[in-house]
Amino acid sequence: MQLSCKTMAVCAVASVLSALMPTSATAGSLTYAGTLANSGASSLRSSLIVTGTGLTRTIAIIEVDLRSGARVTHYHVDMQKRMHLIIVSDDLTHFMHIHPTLDADGTFRIATTFPANGAYHLYADAVPRGFGHEVFRFDVPIDATAKPMTRRPLAPAAVANAGPYSVRLSTDHVKAGVDNPMLIAITENGEPASGLHPYLGAYAHVVAIGAKDLSYTHIHAMAMSSMAGMPTGDAPPLPANAAVPATMPIHVTLPRAGIYKVWVQFIGGSRLYAAPFVIEAT
Repeated sequence: MQLSCKTMAVCAVASVLSALMPTSATAGSLTYAGTLANSGASSLRSSLIVTGTGLTRTIAIIEVDLRSGARVTHYHVDMQKRMHLIIVSDDLTHFMHIHPTLDADGTFRIATTFPANGAYHLYADAVPRGFGHEVFRFDVPIDATAKPMTRRPLAPAAVANAGPYSVRLSTDHVKAGVDNPMLIAITENGEPASGLHPYLGAYAHVVAIGAKDLSYTHIHAMAMSSMAGMPTGDAPPLPANAAVPATMPIHVTLPRAGIYKVWVQFIGGSRLYAAPFVIEAT
């Protein structure tokens, strides 16, 4: 197995709800323009439409080729899905990783329930055919009358509990802008966990969000043999019933110095877990 690491730097946004204004509105829906989360420029425009009230909303995402004005309708499969939609609350306490369905007309659609009212950042991570890997961020308020979320100071933490499991990172301090080899160790009742299985074709998925600039990093845990200088890139997905070791290596590259909220997603038994951490890059 080999590492897949995607790192995108984005501009900072205020955490107050007044900064999260839709670009347009129609009856029963609000449309938000995406901010490119890749470095460099893009020839795509991405829009997100939120429909409904309360915590349960329907989300639609459309991407348009700026050169032709045509809607993109074909996307490559990346880690078993055509789009990974990461949802993070502005206070960095809530995390969701969901997968919209692609309609024939090029619209991604999904209905989801947000855990609480407040401001959210949605990262649409996909590989549109002919454009390469693209990530767009959308800043969306759920109930605009809710009070702004308070983002408390985060201190580095390398140990987290998830269900019956204790999950430990080998370090909570890394160097910014360079490759940092790390280990994830999962135990159950004080022993190396058994009954672990791949999540979306990888040992584990790791998402890191910059607390200051909302930068986005998505990493896939890999086999131990890949630590010894093997070429990077996506390896063939693991079958769902494959065994996953209790200790697994990852390579982490965070774009700049600062604090990052990190979630490690893994499958134990038949359930998906997300263990939260805080890493400091210097």
